Amino acid sequence: MDALIVLLIGVLLAALGIFMAVSGNPSLLHSYHYATTPPEELPALARETGIGLAASGVGVALMSPLTASVLPSAVEMALTVLGVALLVGGIAGALAAVIRHNGALITFGGVRGVPLSRPNAWLVLAVCVVVGAVVALTCIVPGVHMLMTGDVSSLHAYHYANVAAADMPAFAAGEGLSMVGLGVGLGICLVAGGLGMAVDRRRRTLSRVLAAVGGVLAAAGLAGGLLVIVYYNGSLMG
Repeated sequence: MDALIVLLIGVLLAALGIFMAVSGNPSLLHSYHYATTPPEELPALARETGIGLAASGVGVALMSPLTASVLPSAVEMALTVLGVALLVGGIAGALAAVIRHNGALITFGGVRGVPLSRPNAWLVLAVCVVVGAVVALTCIVPGVHMLMTGDVSSLHAYHYANVAAADMPAFAAGEGLSMVGLGVGLGICLVAGGLGMAVDRRRRTLSRVLAAVGGVLAAAGLAGGLLVIVYYNGSLMG
């Protein structure tokens, strides 16, 4: 049943993405993802994010544990690696499209890009910094613990059920580094989002740079964590 749910989620995401790509309708996005997007760019935003969402959906479907019961292990691993690439690439592509067309991942103020008032801007930025720190530490702390102790119990048991005892130190190191990278990247992205909401569209260069750096780190951490599991465990769910 869990494997079927994963497959259905992937199919649903792919279907929603295809709808956006074909229709050019961005209404499936949160309004703050296109609040400051020029009207003439909305169809392009919908198509690009739709393609990213569809790719992510296909990636999720390919990683469904159902493949383990019908395919040879080598083929299953290859499809899982492809699924990880599509998932991470699709997410990254969709977020990049939002930032490129909207000026930032999250914005308010309508299509003219009116910035928040200074007190509200500082408040939003402060909240994003705090939330970013919490999210980052949620990943970084268990990652550092894995690196220092080799203890992977913070992962689901099925992620390391088939890992050989001799490979466990390397597995823990890989997962630990991936989680640290993911945490740092997500934290930077949230700070970038706060900056993007606090300034007008023409002054978002710093927020875009931070979002790009954070996105690369988060994508690398997510992909690394999944691929380490696949390499040492044989599949995402043992």
